[in-house]
Amino acid sequence: MKTRRNLKRPRSYAEKDLGSYDSQTEDSDVPWIKKLPTPKKGRKYSSAGRSSRKKTSQNSQNFVSSLDEKECNLYRSVANLKSALKQIVKKFAKKVEEAEEKSLTEITNFFTQTAGSKKYIKVDQIMDGDKDELEEDVTQSYDLSMKQYPLAPDAKGAQAKAINKLSKRLRDFWGKLIQEMSDSEKFDVFMDHCFEWLKCLCKSKQLALRHACSSNAYWIVEGLIAIASPLQDEIEGKEKQLNSTKAKGTKNKLSKDIQDLEGRVQALNEFMKKGFESVFVHRYRDSKPVVRELSLSSLGLWMKSYPTYFLKNDFLKYFGWCLSDEDASVRLAVLGAINELMQDEEKVEVMGSFVERFMPRFLEMVDDRDSAVACRAVETATIFVRNDLLDDDQGSNIPALVWDHNDDVSAAAAEFVLADTFAADEDSEVDTDAKAIDDLKEIVELFKDNYPALEEEGTVVNFPAAVDKLISAIFSGLPLLQDWKLFNETLLSSSTKKKKGRSKSASWEDDQLEIISYILLSSIKVACGVGLKPVKGKKRKKKEEDEIEKNKKRISKLIGKQLPSLLNTYEAEGKTILPLVQLPRYFDLEHYASSESKAFKQTLKALKSVYLKHVDAEILTEIVRTVGCLANGDHDLTEDIEQFITDLSTIVAQQLSDFDLKESAKDPDELDGIKTAVLRLKLLCNGRDCSAAVNMDFKELIKTHLVDVDGDYELGSDLLELEYLCAIWGFLNEEEASETVEHRINFLYETIGHVLASPNTSEKAKRKVCKLAATLFISSINGRIPSPSEGLRENFKSYVASVLEAKEEDSMDLEFVTNIGSLALAYPEFSEISHNLLSYYSTWGGDYTATLKGIMGEMKKLHGPSTLLEAQLGALKQVYKKADEDSKSKDTTDIANKFALLFSFSKNVSFTKLFKDGVEFAVSEGIDFLDCGLLPFVKRASDKQLRDMYRHMFLLVRKLEDEDENKPGVESFLLSIKKLIQRKASSRATMPPPAPINKSALEEKKRRRSSRKKSEQDKENQPEENEEMDGEEEVVEEEEEEEEEE
Repeated sequence: MKTRRNLKRPRSYAEKDLGSYDSQTEDSDVPWIKKLPTPKKGRKYSSAGRSSRKKTSQNSQNFVSSLDEKECNLYRSVANLKSALKQIVKKFAKKVEEAEEKSLTEITNFFTQTAGSKKYIKVDQIMDGDKDELEEDVTQSYDLSMKQYPLAPDAKGAQAKAINKLSKRLRDFWGKLIQEMSDSEKFDVFMDHCFEWLKCLCKSKQLALRHACSSNAYWIVEGLIAIASPLQDEIEGKEKQLNSTKAKGTKNKLSKDIQDLEGRVQALNEFMKKGFESVFVHRYRDSKPVVRELSLSSLGLWMKSYPTYFLKNDFLKYFGWCLSDEDASVRLAVLGAINELMQDEEKVEVMGSFVERFMPRFLEMVDDRDSAVACRAVETATIFVRNDLLDDDQGSNIPALVWDHNDDVSAAAAEFVLADTFAADEDSEVDTDAKAIDDLKEIVELFKDNYPALEEEGTVVNFPAAVDKLISAIFSGLPLLQDWKLFNETLLSSSTKKKKGRSKSASWEDDQLEIISYILLSSIKVACGVGLKPVKGKKRKKKEEDEIEKNKKRISKLIGKQLPSLLNTYEAEGKTILPLVQLPRYFDLEHYASSESKAFKQTLKALKSVYLKHVDAEILTEIVRTVGCLANGDHDLTEDIEQFITDLSTIVAQQLSDFDLKESAKDPDELDGIKTAVLRLKLLCNGRDCSAAVNMDFKELIKTHLVDVDGDYELGSDLLELEYLCAIWGFLNEEEASETVEHRINFLYETIGHVLASPNTSEKAKRKVCKLAATLFISSINGRIPSPSEGLRENFKSYVASVLEAKEEDSMDLEFVTNIGSLALAYPEFSEISHNLLSYYSTWGGDYTATLKGIMGEMKKLHGPSTLLEAQLGALKQVYKKADEDSKSKDTTDIANKFALLFSFSKNVSFTKLFKDGVEFAVSEGIDFLDCGLLPFVKRASDKQLRDMYRHMFLLVRKLEDEDENKPGVESFLLSIKKLIQRKASSRATMPPPAPINKSALEEKKRRRSSRKKSEQDKENQPEENEEMDGEEEVVEEEEEEEEEE
């Protein structure tokens, strides 16, 4: 019977006849292509497959495979996870008693074998030889470049798990061995021998030897502690009995027992001291951070397990010195050990003087350049606060870290703030209401003290975002933030006291009330699940969803009743009113509209009053968004909201019609009134259909303010956008466009053309009109509105090109870039603009780079990888043409490397078209474009595509030779492709055979793919296109089937 294992090894891809697939070039024309590397004849994939399936636990034995089994019997036995460790220990302990020299030789070789050494040290060398010379011999037996050994700390995956198991096994071995030998007469000799040799071996230049021998030394100390610590506890128990008993005989017996126990502990402590001085004192300052980290972590473990001996300033000072270690992992290990120790209050008292001595360094580390170290340092400071080790003026720089960009540092700083500022005194009784008011004041002062500094540093520039960051960080640890009744009372009572003329000291200041209103909004957002950062790939549990719904009902009940009063009270306060108008978005609208219908209607009335009173665009925009949320809610008062919008738009339109638009535009005061009314109408139309209320003719006013030099471009662009919104609503409400709406669209096209062509129009006006033009062009694609004329499109393209060629980052608008990118995605005619736009990738930096990346992602999603590759090649051509001669290759290479690695591509994506177009461009414009622009993409091509590329370049070289043209860059590029093919062929030749095809899974995959595509076709309802797509799908499926079978 034939099985996969006894079949002959299949021919690798490198051995296949490369002329079997279609190509215009014969293999005889490309002589090199048959000379590809092939695997060794003796190699069989079946054995390779079996060897790769060996258990990882056996890897640790491979390092001593060249030694005789008798020479490394102890290490082999211990490293074998299946062997009984207890029996191994008893056998070796007996051997120490009976054959001292052989056992000491074996344990010495055990040290070197845990480090992966294959050098065996003989008995006479150990007993009579020089230790330093033997250490040099062992070191020279290593391959100094070796990075992997049985205890290698940088291993990953399955090997890391195997190493962890081996480390645990070795630790258990030493613990059991020391326990077994502790009463032996040979124990002292054995311990002295171990520490002497470990001290010698730890001097090695080889990292593996230093790391492994240090680990063994520290495990020996742990084994000694495991014996000494219970004895010390027994001594303390007997001392308590001695102090409490009065019987003389009992006292004498207890005194003798204590004396004997102290003698044993003293002997064990001497060995610990010897291990500490022999190894730790030298290795805590090792040249490699992994050894330093191991040493300090072990010291922390000793202090925790045996504080009687190790928890002293003589040992703690090493922690203090290493707080300034150059490696972050060492600093992190020290802080972790200190934090672990200070969880015990008794140990905190002992460490008081150490903490006081190094307190300045502890507080400096909260600003460490490594985020993990900074986070751990903040946690340490929090422990200091909880144990009253910080003075009032210490740690003042930590609260600002709540706004740190690293989430872990921010969370740790929030814990510090909660412990330092809001922790309740358990011994004193405090009035709950007074405590809540004090805590609210503390939050306000915390924000006031830190936000100005954040603005100066540029960490947070958005005031609401800064409040959101603070509240989301401390929300879970501060119940006050869910006491929304207190916020209501504070905001309303403070305003009442001011109106009655009471002293301002009895109430809150205006800036404090502004912060409180934002705190109220942020706390509600967090309670509703909006302010919390979601965990990637993790959905909320049902319990969490139920809690959010419960919070929404509470908010609707507590805030909803008082919201009309709050809006009426602060309607004239521009800063305080902004967060208040956003509150209804987080209500349970069904509950609010049914249970609090009166308050609901009063809220709408108050919002109308605020909308008509304010001229700030931000406030007006937030009100429109809130009204939109209320209108989209599932409740019985949607008709009231629609009527509210209609009434509001009618009032604003009436205000605008009351102006004499031609004459009033000349008066600055009345011009401001016109601008405000237009802004209000535009914002309303942007969210809801208010086109019925706009029945005025703004054409002359638009031309006056957009084309004329003395015009107000903001008013003109707002009027033009209002015209656009009314036209779009008109198209949406009518099945066929009326003449009026079409006339409006044509007027918009005409105005845009005049603005872009006029030399008198300001650049800002052109930029705003250009955004509107992009939106109009995109809307015209589906045919619902008239398409722009060819002249307007050319005018628009030339203007955009001039803006991009200016290369002025300060004058570039992110929204402008986004609109142009969206237009290029939707309108094939503007693809050249996308090439020009993408050529500035990573040039402007920051948000612009992220925006351009998003545009390319959408291009790949909507139009496929081929369109994306075409756009990227066009951008690289632009970069190559526009760059200076000196920096041309470097600039093109930088962007090409980023483009090539920006997205993942399936195996079916072809780079051939990009390659051929790029070669044609390089021959005409510059051969160095092959290496700087094409090579990064060529590296991602498949083996088959690489061979096609090689043939294409081979023929090009011949053609150039026939035409007597000297193009040295072509031959070097041909050589690069050749190396890539060789690399792929070599890797294929050494690959194991593919896994057998799961036919049932393949059939299921085909079935799901076909059903998914069929459902997509049914949604489109376009029979002709569906017939074309069916043919394409069959071709794609056949190709995929061939690949999967291959």
